[in-house]
Amino acid sequence: MTQNRKIHAVLAGNPNCGKSTLFNALTGARQTIGNFPGVTVDLYEGTASCGGATIHLVDLPGIYSLLTYTDEERVAAEYLNTHRPDVIVNVVDASNLERNLYLTLMLRDKGIPMIVVLNMIDIARQRGSEIDTDALARELGTEVITTIGNRGIGLDGLLERIVRRAEQPSQPSAADTAAEGGQPKPVVIHDSGHEALPVSSQDHAEGCRHCGDCCGRCSNTMVRDLERDVARYQQIGAIEQRCVTNRYSARTSHSDRFDKFLLHRYLGIPIFLLAMFVVFQATFLLGEYPMTWIESFFSWLTDSIQSSYPNESFLKSLILNGIIGGVGGVLVFLPNILILFFFLCVLEDSGYMARAAVLSDRWMHKIGLHGRSIVPLLVGFGCTVPAMMSARMITDRRERLTTLFVLPLFSCSARFPIYMLVIPAFFPQVYRGPILWLIYLIGIIMAVVISKGVSMVFKKEEEEPFMIELVPYHRPTLRTVGIRTLERGWQYVKKAGTIILGISIILWFLTYFPGLTPEQKEQFEAQRAALRASIPSDQESELAEKLAEIDSAEEQAHLSRSCAAALGHAMEPVLRPMGFDWKIGTALIGAIAAKEVFVAQMGIVYSVGDAEGEGREALTSTLRGTYTPLIGFCIILFCLIASPCMATFVMMARESGSWKWALAQWGTLTFLAWVVTTLVYQLGK
Repeated sequence: MTQNRKIHAVLAGNPNCGKSTLFNALTGARQTIGNFPGVTVDLYEGTASCGGATIHLVDLPGIYSLLTYTDEERVAAEYLNTHRPDVIVNVVDASNLERNLYLTLMLRDKGIPMIVVLNMIDIARQRGSEIDTDALARELGTEVITTIGNRGIGLDGLLERIVRRAEQPSQPSAADTAAEGGQPKPVVIHDSGHEALPVSSQDHAEGCRHCGDCCGRCSNTMVRDLERDVARYQQIGAIEQRCVTNRYSARTSHSDRFDKFLLHRYLGIPIFLLAMFVVFQATFLLGEYPMTWIESFFSWLTDSIQSSYPNESFLKSLILNGIIGGVGGVLVFLPNILILFFFLCVLEDSGYMARAAVLSDRWMHKIGLHGRSIVPLLVGFGCTVPAMMSARMITDRRERLTTLFVLPLFSCSARFPIYMLVIPAFFPQVYRGPILWLIYLIGIIMAVVISKGVSMVFKKEEEEPFMIELVPYHRPTLRTVGIRTLERGWQYVKKAGTIILGISIILWFLTYFPGLTPEQKEQFEAQRAALRASIPSDQESELAEKLAEIDSAEEQAHLSRSCAAALGHAMEPVLRPMGFDWKIGTALIGAIAAKEVFVAQMGIVYSVGDAEGEGREALTSTLRGTYTPLIGFCIILFCLIASPCMATFVMMARESGSWKWALAQWGTLTFLAWVVTTLVYQLGK
């Protein structure tokens, strides 16, 4: 093995073939997420060491071919052409060999050294398929190994195989060598990047006639020529006949038996809703203890600063109310974010989320959306920004714009801290899960109503069929689910340490300045001095309670003379019909930039960032004592419907191709939130 060698390897394969599991196993935590220029398609990159070699591993997006019809296909094809890796690790779903080998033959024809990894070999065997890996290796002219990625079986030695394969020249397959009398059969690749029929060099012209004018002159309408696909699948069929033995022709799999129940016409949707209800309830119950631990840490930190610097100052207020009160008030919900995404990743990795898309398809058509819309809508429960990116899979512009328009109504993780603050403040434990489930359901219902309205105004002439792959159910891998969950958590932490930190400081500034006059400060100091003189020193608890009342009064007086108060009072005529006061209004201003800032700003407005030993409980009890449960429900209802965050606003303009659409979405949803919240408050009152 060559010492100090750098090897460039890529993982390529169909969607849901287990590439991510293998990638995570090979690279561990040493990975980053890149973005291919021009399109929003993620490339996962990582490094691994093997002996004296360093392997730079790239996980290409899941694709079915290299014909460059989709962004994913174009990214994969261009990456292979421009970067020319040393080794291709082609991950193949062994239980769907025929479909996967279509891409395998394309990759082999690139002439790059390749290793074929037959993943999910256990599922293939359960279905009665026995694959002769030695025969398949001879047919493909490359090394073939079997793995069970989600159980870590067969992964040992894969890095050594990658290094060895990088040092060997690519070999033609036995079938192609025999077809040309010992010479490999080339495939014509046109300048457009599309592939023609595989033909011999002598019969190049004849092959061109099958596919139209080639050598840069072929028409894009001819690239999926029927004869080419038939020829390729005939080759795949011949390979399967020589390499695969089926012990029986048909057998009902575990997935089929589960699907009879989970995809039932009438029971499927209730089961899905019940599953999501359990997820939300578990998020509250399991997250309570780690939230308490984080609160205790920030409480200890606050007490330490208070005792070290007893005198009030500009810097002390900035640290306690601006930084700790802002960022700390958001980070306390990190355990709930991690728990929520853990369960969602388990459902996705097990194969159930794809079934949810199938269940929703016929209902999506009823409201004027395509079945493909369910994918970005489900992603929207995590974050609206990547959900809008994934809407590119919707080919019809009307349906894509409708999907983009209603996506903010699906509660993203940024709204979750608001729910986690307000719901426990006004509702007992037994009602918290149902209230959270109800809020998510309200967003879905409103999205349905808006989508239906758009479909009635802008009718479409024809419908496209909905196609999605239902992979077999399998046990999620802890490594894959854990890494995805930690990625989402890290994104949340980075947002708290950058965007939310900056906004919290700005909002703190608005609440701190101009502040009390020197005369007003002297009046409060005089009250404290008079109190200390009137209460004996042996009654410390009574003295501390009275001094806390004066501190609270001073904080409220300080806030009433701030820039934030001026803005809030200016908004009160609009806020009052919803039951909101100017303090809630100032928090809603911050939520325009990022929804989570609402929590931080409420802590700043009520000056609980420096509350001794109280943390979130201080803000929760303050809200409970100031507002009614009806107002609490109206707060989360307004935050659900109202203006999306700035990142979503920018992404809407980018994906729709017009700032007018972004402005229309922002204005429409904000007005709709005001109308709905006002109706709920006035009727409830």
